Amino acid sequence: MRETPSTKTCTRCNVTKPLEEFAKNNRAKDGRHSRCKPCIAEVARDKRNEDRDTYNAYQREYRRKAVAEGRARPRDYRKEYLTQYRYGLSREEYEEIVNRPCAICGDYFEGAMHLDHCHETGKVRGGLCRRCNTGLGMFKDDIHRLTEAIRYLSESKD
Repeated sequence: MRETPSTKTCTRCNVTKPLEEFAKNNRAKDGRHSRCKPCIAEVARDKRNEDRDTYNAYQREYRRKAVAEGRARPRDYRKEYLTQYRYGLSREEYEEIVNRPCAICGDYFEGAMHLDHCHETGKVRGGLCRRCNTGLGMFKDDIHRLTEAIRYLSESKD
């Protein structure tokens, strides 16, 4: 019985690597692709970047057909799912919350407002801009940390 090798040489970079570095390929004699995974990724990236407009047009058309044929969900499906099933909000209630100015700073960025919620209870608190939502997340929604930050800023305001 013939022993299977544990390494292979990539046909692109000519480096000998462990078999795990090569994608599986049922058509190949040894069951592995002839190029290593990083080389495959680099070739794909170069091809994508070669003509970005053509690539983007292809992707849009592919997605449109997939949605029409029922092979993919519309892009806003996740938003619909999260608002309805996770937070118990209808689409109209969601739109009403995020189409207002930020509940903290008062700024409004159309299409860029976030649905803020308590991570412990799941209860929706309101709509926040990206900066305020990120800030709360950085402070881990901890009132003590936020109070200390306010104290720090007030003391150093000279």
